[in-house]
Amino acid sequence: MAQDEMERYEYTDYRGNDTGRPYRIFRGRHFQIDAPTSSPAVTLKSPQQTVDAWVGPDPAGEFDYCYTYVWGLRDDELEAPVGFSEPKWESAPSPISEKIVHPGSPVYSILVKTPNIDQILNFYEEFDTATKAIVTPVRSKRSGLRKRIYVRRYDQFAPPATAQKVESSKVFFLLTEIDGHKVTYTHDGSDIPDYYRRLKETHGYQSVRLWPMPDDRYEVDLRVLRRPQPLVHDHDAPRVHEEAVDALIQRALSFLYEYQGNSELATFSLGRYSDLLQTLTKRYGQITGLRPRKVPARIRQSGREVRVVYKV
Repeated sequence: MAQDEMERYEYTDYRGNDTGRPYRIFRGRHFQIDAPTSSPAVTLKSPQQTVDAWVGPDPAGEFDYCYTYVWGLRDDELEAPVGFSEPKWESAPSPISEKIVHPGSPVYSILVKTPNIDQILNFYEEFDTATKAIVTPVRSKRSGLRKRIYVRRYDQFAPPATAQKVESSKVFFLLTEIDGHKVTYTHDGSDIPDYYRRLKETHGYQSVRLWPMPDDRYEVDLRVLRRPQPLVHDHDAPRVHEEAVDALIQRALSFLYEYQGNSELATFSLGRYSDLLQTLTKRYGQITGLRPRKVPARIRQSGREVRVVYKV
């Protein structure tokens, strides 16, 4: 239902006074986490200790990095294969770091530095003006924010005996997740990037509200309009129906012909696009003009007046 209908019929119920099995849904607030503004700093970690070495099994190579801020946890069934739970909210990515080339020697590793978001949000150490000392309050390191580090590979280098061919797809994959107060992360090949967790283009979250307020945990099936994932690599296949590819081509041709001043072919391509879009709408969606509009039932006062005459 639209927001104005929910307001008109007083179905918003922000206090949650009416509970039960929900059967109406409408838009809620839009929410987003502010994105990081600084890129991660990357350097080669000097081989002073054996723990600083590149241990694998992921081979060394040429990389760059970025990170996001995340908050909350979703259900365990959405957990990544590497063991990371999906966050409830995730920010847009930070600026991308400089490229760094690993020399291929196993005695080196890569050090990735990120800001201490807990300190920025005042969830870290404080200066006590009375005692002139640094104190640690109870809320220290408890901002709830974590950082997800993504890595993009350009090439790989490894000794011939341990070399394993991996994809150099030049796509950002999830590498690891660290607490908000942790500043450094050592990339030594022990954490394998999650192939099924690409970097998302997150600009915010549109929440929805249910009426009445759910009195239990329910699973809701929705039909939505969803933006397809961007094509990053040259060999990425679009995740849309095969029939929709022709519609996209015809629409692109209409723009091209219009730019060239060929109005006849532009009109023909636009008409072809409209026909294909109509077919796709019938097959996979609903036509906007024919969509049924449901109005909630209301109890109205009857206009008929009944009079009873009593006789003594």
